Amino acid sequence: MRISMTDLHSAIAAYGERWPGDEKDLLKLLNSDYPSCLSRSTMSGHFTASAAVLDRNDRTLLVHHRDLDLWLQPGGHIEPGDATLVDAARREVSEETGIDPSDLVLVDTAPILINVHDIPENQKKGEGAHPHFDVQYVFRARRTRLVPGISEVCAAEWRPQSDFPRPIVMERFKEFC
Repeated sequence: MRISMTDLHSAIAAYGERWPGDEKDLLKLLNSDYPSCLSRSTMSGHFTASAAVLDRNDRTLLVHHRDLDLWLQPGGHIEPGDATLVDAARREVSEETGIDPSDLVLVDTAPILINVHDIPENQKKGEGAHPHFDVQYVFRARRTRLVPGISEVCAAEWRPQSDFPRPIVMERFKEFC
């Protein structure tokens, strides 16, 4: 099943209501070509899904991204079997960290962040530089054992919230902790 345009619009609308003031990026996303905006081969920009995951001690889950050599929140490209953006984010966490999807509890139906950011050229993958329209959700992990998916990440760790790569998310965490 493919993510519907309704799901995309609902996520953007929920985000706009929950976190007013980020309309600039949202307008660009509402005009994305559907369904090509879900495909990683669309170099004019495509949606991705990521997760800010908290454990019972309010630590955040970070993965060391193999290609970018950065510590980031788990996330990645939409796949054809993803029914919703939440499902895509949950799947990415599981693939990159080994946490069972059923152990990830969605905290809020509105994304905590929708971010447009540039991805550098990757000659190994034959991809030019392009933007990602990343939709990020907050989850609580019931179990915290990590088994990093070594094809995509070098490591996965529970870290203090101050290590989270986007300060705005750290500020918004306060509403959930």
